[in-house]
Amino acid sequence: MKRYPGIRPFRTDEQALFFGRDADIERLYRLMDLEQLVILYGKSGYGKSSLLSAGIFPRLQAEGRRRFREIRLGPFMPGASAAPAEAARAALLRGAPEKPLLPDALAGPSIWQALKNRQSAGEDSFLLVFDQFEELFTYPPEQILEFKKQLAEALYSRAPKRYENALNHAGLSPEQEDALYRPFDLKVVFSIRSDRMSLLNSLKDYLPNLLQHGYELDALDEAAATEAVVRPAKLTTASAAEAGKPPAAVHNAAFDTPPFQYAPETLATVFAALRDERGRIETSALQIVCRYVEDHVAGAEGQLIRPADLGEIKQIFRAFYERTIEGLPESERTAARRLVEDVLIKDGARMPYAAQVLLAQPGVTQTLLDRLAAASLLRVERDEQGRMIYEVGHDTLVAPIAEVAQTRRDREEKERLQDEAEQQRREKEKAVAARRKAKMVAAGAIALAALALVALLFAWNQYGIARAALEEAENKTKIAEKEKAEADRQRIKANTSARIAAEKTKLAEDANIKAQQSLRKAEQEEAKAKVALHQVEKEKAATEEQRQAAQRNYELAQQKTQEAEATLLEVKKTTVQVVKNILEDAAAQIRKLDYAAAVERLHDAARLVQEESGESPLAALKPAVADGLLEAAFFFTETDRYLRAKVEAGKAAELLGVSAPLLDQAKAAVPESRQALLQTLRALRPERYAALQSRYYPVMIPLAGGEYWMGCNFFVERCSDDEKRHRVRLRSFQLAETETTFWQYHLFLAASGKNIFKDRLAVGWGFEGDNPTVNVSWYDAVAYANWLSARFGLQPVYTIDSIGRSQNDGWIVALDTAAAGFRLPTEAEWEYAARGGSNQRSFIYAGADQSALDSVAWYWGNSESRTRAVRSKKPNTAGLYDMSGNVWEWCWDWRGDYPDELQVDPRGPEKGVYRVLRGGSWLNYPQFCRVASRDGNRPGHRSDYIGFRLVRPF
Repeated sequence: MKRYPGIRPFRTDEQALFFGRDADIERLYRLMDLEQLVILYGKSGYGKSSLLSAGIFPRLQAEGRRRFREIRLGPFMPGASAAPAEAARAALLRGAPEKPLLPDALAGPSIWQALKNRQSAGEDSFLLVFDQFEELFTYPPEQILEFKKQLAEALYSRAPKRYENALNHAGLSPEQEDALYRPFDLKVVFSIRSDRMSLLNSLKDYLPNLLQHGYELDALDEAAATEAVVRPAKLTTASAAEAGKPPAAVHNAAFDTPPFQYAPETLATVFAALRDERGRIETSALQIVCRYVEDHVAGAEGQLIRPADLGEIKQIFRAFYERTIEGLPESERTAARRLVEDVLIKDGARMPYAAQVLLAQPGVTQTLLDRLAAASLLRVERDEQGRMIYEVGHDTLVAPIAEVAQTRRDREEKERLQDEAEQQRREKEKAVAARRKAKMVAAGAIALAALALVALLFAWNQYGIARAALEEAENKTKIAEKEKAEADRQRIKANTSARIAAEKTKLAEDANIKAQQSLRKAEQEEAKAKVALHQVEKEKAATEEQRQAAQRNYELAQQKTQEAEATLLEVKKTTVQVVKNILEDAAAQIRKLDYAAAVERLHDAARLVQEESGESPLAALKPAVADGLLEAAFFFTETDRYLRAKVEAGKAAELLGVSAPLLDQAKAAVPESRQALLQTLRALRPERYAALQSRYYPVMIPLAGGEYWMGCNFFVERCSDDEKRHRVRLRSFQLAETETTFWQYHLFLAASGKNIFKDRLAVGWGFEGDNPTVNVSWYDAVAYANWLSARFGLQPVYTIDSIGRSQNDGWIVALDTAAAGFRLPTEAEWEYAARGGSNQRSFIYAGADQSALDSVAWYWGNSESRTRAVRSKKPNTAGLYDMSGNVWEWCWDWRGDYPDELQVDPRGPEKGVYRVLRGGSWLNYPQFCRVASRDGNRPGHRSDYIGFRLVRPF
């Protein structure tokens, strides 16, 4: 048998090997004897399970006065794990009497019932020990609730009410009633990692004194560590008895090695390598070294282990690391190596990372993290924000793992160079074969001459097809010219409507003024008549005719006042409608990207509502007018026209009735800087500012990484040759909720000093803010991505060299994979998102099956030959819109064939002719809107069916 268990915890039958924890055993045992509920906690790797199994349990067995049950719930596995309360009952029912005092049918099973049945068999004192208790919190909430209810009953109830009610009419004898109500002595110990202690707060509603009595297990001090190392090495069966531990504890079996000793300088060397910043030594790290000595160094009776016998401590940990990786399932080994060697160790130092960051790495799962932590390869702690932080378990592991990593990288580089050499050899062989083939072709040229006539006939046929295509293109051009003419007529009609609306606005303003004047005049006449009436009544000498005349004048004045009020009310109703019409016109102009025209209309509306107050219908329109002005101010701010922005912000502030300091700030005091103006707009109306941010900048949807089948499933759909199905693994990322809209792209052009109406090939439709932008090349898309990164203070992803080059010549674009800015998605990222990310469904289209394409996409069958507003169809399961249809979307990759093997974050071929397009468009049949469908074009190409959306690292 082994003297040191190594990385696993000590078992109860290994108590004779367990040294260095005598003080902890005594203190914990005394606390358990005094208190009903005790928490044993400490960091992972400090030896909590060993303390219980090899320290506390043997002592309980030796004394024999309290029956204990060790309960391990295990992590929750749907369909396989027993509920926690049931697991506790099952532990108590082992060896229970055949005829229980309280059968299950009486009032249902419970922990209290199981304890009471054991008490009826003559037991009165119980100890329940829940080791690795953090596993409870992986179970469903309803099972956790039932567990804490039943445990509270067992701890605090002499007899739960439901059992009392069930037994009221059972006709129990006095002896049976005494047995039912006789209390039993129950104590409970929860053993839990210190980084999970906060989880216990959720149990305090039923276990209120839960956290009052805790025992923290610390790492070993040097004296305790010396005992843990030295005494097992000297141990024999006889010496175990001398130490007060029964010889049976070692089964009277021979150890694998004879007794040996450690030289003092050896202990000093080991402790110096393992000591933490507090001078303490972690049990798990110490056991790794001791097990190595037993397995690889000790061999002779009484051998004195010296530092030279150990070699470098880091080599011990290197061997431990390699054994730990090899002990993992084969499917997890590569991911584990990449995680530890490339992420958690950088430049010779441990790098702590939150769990959510590590889970975004390819192949990393929570199960893998738990396995590495259980093996003490990783240490896990909770930070002040409540996040689980993982890092390599000990500094002594860093150097050996770094050596392993470098060896692996050197091997991979060598293999890469060998692969390149092999590829070059194959290319050379292909060239030789091609030359041979050319000679053969030359020799057979005469035989091929006979086929020339056939080729000529084929060419003539192709000429006819091309001629027909040319005629069709000319017809389309004529149709487009007609559409443009129709658009021009609509623009003229819209301008005419605007002029008419402006005239109506002026008439409404004039009518309003006249009505106000009439009302004031009528009120004056009413007042005069009233004075006259009073005067007549006051002067007794007035005749009855004079009084009646005055009365008639007064009534006539009242009638005129009422008529004037009715006229004013009617004018205000008309003005309300006029303002509403103006707001609709302004919204339409903004949708058409004509902000200057929209601002003119909004100023008209502001004049009509400015003087209104209270709860009148006109006053109620002030926020709507202010919202329009704020959008104009936002646009002017983001396109560096600060003076215009301040003017519109000031008008909006007046309409909203903000406080004087803020109004002054909006009008004049704001310095001409983008951030200061944006802060002003946000303060004026926060909800409107948030809406504008999501209109003019992309809303990013986070997608957790994962592994999926990329390509076409020929069992359920008609596939093309270049859609070969293969496995792909991706890290987490964020993708824009919609395709980039004209609102968003126009903002970029305007801020860059360009005119979208001149610098882009306009079409007679779709030129509206909420439609996807079109006529953008691949180069246009990467330029927009860099601008957007700079806007958000992020490092741009692309380095673009366009000096002296047109897009047709080809810009030089380099990718910085470490940058955090916006970029085009890879083809693999695009398809993963279209399929729903981690929430994938086996849909043919993005969010729909074959029969439901209309619900998610604008395509040839429903688009009426144009783009449509984004978000006007249902999203897919990841919350992304228009992943099928509307416009084709540029991706980063050069177009090429898919590989056969698993791909991890693939970026496509290194070079090519066409950049990938995905998703289909308004112009295409359903076949091209499939998630697996692929297309491509030259990166400088522009068309009215091509757009894009952006991605960012998560």
